[in-house]
Amino acid sequence: MIRRFSPFRQSVRARRAGFTLIELLTVIAIILVLAGLLLNVAGNANYKSSVARATAEIKAMETALESYKADNGTYPRSTDTDDLNAQPASGSPPSDPSTYNAANLYLYQALIGYNTSTSTYGKRYMEFKPGQLSTGASASTSPTTTYIIDPFGLNYGYSTANQKEQDRVNSTSPPGTMDATKGYNPTFDLWSTAGYSSSGKKYPTGATTGSAATALWAKNW
Repeated sequence: MIRRFSPFRQSVRARRAGFTLIELLTVIAIILVLAGLLLNVAGNANYKSSVARATAEIKAMETALESYKADNGTYPRSTDTDDLNAQPASGSPPSDPSTYNAANLYLYQALIGYNTSTSTYGKRYMEFKPGQLSTGASASTSPTTTYIIDPFGLNYGYSTANQKEQDRVNSTSPPGTMDATKGYNPTFDLWSTAGYSSSGKKYPTGATTGSAATALWAKNW
């Protein structure tokens, strides 16, 4: 018996062997969902890694500041670091790390031993890598325009505002009572906003104001 060739039967087999448009769209949708989940997990891991690095850098600067105090009798302090407009007050902290510029610069100069009056270097209390500095330069370059930045590329905050309040309490003229909202330590406050700034860079999404943002910070209190 001779079997005849049937084009119709062959086309049915071809259609059954392929994917329909709905099936292709379903597969693509599943792939996109999985990719989104993976990116989210990777993003969270990178964020946590950056916060951990910021915490480690704060600890290193704390150690350097203790060495500075051992030699000088006090922590680095100026009218800029005492400024109550650039300190971590409770409630609504400054949202833009650029407000920390002057105090951050003073801290940087103190830790690299730079004397602004004589433009000379003394004892260096900490070595900074290029990635820790705003200019990406070495610790001996541009000491008057370089800031210490966190892993998010934002300035670290440094404040001795509570020391100023403590001075006011201990002074008899004029008398006063220390304001507990001006800083958290009687020595110094050192912090990273962990990616939170007024420019819209917020981690994680939704933590945008006040205590919600402050809870994300890497800090020494």
